[in-house]
Amino acid sequence: MRPPLQDDTRPVLDAPVRVGPFAAGSVRFVIEADEPAVAAELDAVLTDLRTDPRTGPSADGGDANVTFTVARRDPPSTTHPWQLWRDLEPCERVTEDYLVPYVLWEVTRLLLERTEGVTPVHAAAVARDGRAIVLAGESHAGKSTLAGWLTAHGWEFLTDEVALVTRSDERSWEVRPFPRPVGVRHPSPLDPFLAAHRSALPGGRPGAPLEARSESLVPASTLGSLSRGAPLTAIVLPTHRPGSDGTLSDAHPASAVRALAAHLPLRREHGRAGFREVVDLGLSVPAFTLEVDDLAQADTTLTSLLTELGS
Repeated sequence: MRPPLQDDTRPVLDAPVRVGPFAAGSVRFVIEADEPAVAAELDAVLTDLRTDPRTGPSADGGDANVTFTVARRDPPSTTHPWQLWRDLEPCERVTEDYLVPYVLWEVTRLLLERTEGVTPVHAAAVARDGRAIVLAGESHAGKSTLAGWLTAHGWEFLTDEVALVTRSDERSWEVRPFPRPVGVRHPSPLDPFLAAHRSALPGGRPGAPLEARSESLVPASTLGSLSRGAPLTAIVLPTHRPGSDGTLSDAHPASAVRALAAHLPLRREHGRAGFREVVDLGLSVPAFTLEVDDLAQADTTLTSLLTELGS
């Protein structure tokens, strides 16, 4: 047993299990853990963020920009047994159930703090026939569920929660991939599909009911194909509305800007310039509201929208 940690000092693990390399935007990182099962689950959850070690950092972390260290606290804690470090920076102490979601949160924070040349917005994003849409809205609006459904039915996945948008020219934009896992809250319309692939899910076991979990982190590649990036064609603001016929309506640009900027603090050094980028995005890309009840109908509506905007 290693000596007790003092002042959250990062431990030197005797035989760490390292997984990766992964990429969060332009930042490469690896994860080391003191328990093989934890390392394996994190590797499975983040599988779509893996990068080629021949062109990125080495598998042992020697060339990684960042190393995350995950270790049980010593002396043990009965409430928050895990500690996470980002390089030498101590992060939060967390519970057993929150460990994997928290690591994903820290990976997303790394992306927001370190990635240059893109405008991050609060949205999921998918692509079809080489054109992308972003799905923006409040938390629990159904963005992730809709993105997951579309990915499972022929669309290509770009991201969940954080879309990376960059200018192609003065009036055109492109969405770059950040294929973090899809957060699926159970019960979900995706449950029948996920049940058929239960053994492939992180932490999944044949016969283990999805209903036993409140939420799963599902690699999008389990659902369908990943996109390498695509020109942005539309901003869609979905709202779950039981009984809706799938109405698609024009949205005011201000509504799009408000949804895109929500929950994503702009980096301090970008300040007003960063917010102006989000405003320009909302003004230059067509925006729509979409009432969602039947996901298959939403798929048909969005496919027709792409056809109309591309004609």
